[in-house]
Amino acid sequence: MIGTDAFGDLGYHLEEGVIGADELERLRAVAESVAERVATHAQREGAGPEGRLADGHRIQFSSKAGIQWEWADGSQAIRLIEPADHLDPRIDELFRDPRLTRPAQEALHTGDIGPFTSKLNFKRATEGSEFPWHQDYPYWYTAIGDAAQDVVTAIVFLDDATAANGALRVLPRSHLRPLMVHELTKQPGNLLTRGQEITEVIDDADAVTLELAPGQMSLHDVRLAHASAPNDTEARRVGYAIRYVAAHVRNTGTRRDSALLVRGVDRFHHFDDEPDHRVSRA
Repeated sequence: MIGTDAFGDLGYHLEEGVIGADELERLRAVAESVAERVATHAQREGAGPEGRLADGHRIQFSSKAGIQWEWADGSQAIRLIEPADHLDPRIDELFRDPRLTRPAQEALHTGDIGPFTSKLNFKRATEGSEFPWHQDYPYWYTAIGDAAQDVVTAIVFLDDATAANGALRVLPRSHLRPLMVHELTKQPGNLLTRGQEITEVIDDADAVTLELAPGQMSLHDVRLAHASAPNDTEARRVGYAIRYVAAHVRNTGTRRDSALLVRGVDRFHHFDDEPDHRVSRA
């Protein structure tokens, strides 16, 4: 279980120099290639079904992933793809990379961890949408119950993340408080999957903007309140978010799922072994 000391007093942790310059260039090219391929596949005749988020904006299921499209009328830009690790082996490899798994192990206080979910977050120049203030815990509680507290999020930034282009904003020490109240909303531009956001007023002076250089990584507690502003600049802000979970966690649903152990030993066997899906490029 993640204790309240997992991220100290702040609720988040930063890692510098995780990805080097040459590797960053390759990963940027991979991210753009995946986005182009997924968009083309999703826009073909007979493509996967399209629906609406709680706020009324588009989500489509194609390439074995959920695709959120940007909210601007007529936009053909992808906002995010989740999951994304099966779309290219170089993305999948990051799941198992010790530069990511080691800090996740430390945050979860266990040597045995597996992947929970992953996404490519494309905050495109001039039209990248905001994420309002929220905590991750309510989302994951619906899937794994109280074990949602044993999920940690790591985000590797492929580009500069600045206040102007929508860097991650956090509310330090909010993970130490009782869970904040969330409300279902239909605010234009709100791309939270379930359309939920924190209802209480957050003083902007209490928030911290995590301006990070390419190759840096942030990790945060599942109860930490966080948000990001729209990208009003000419520079994109792409990040790859990976969520890890302690190996003892089980799905609370009736269907038995599969999972992939990325570090340590599976002593619990709550999931079937995940087959190697990296060959799937559709």
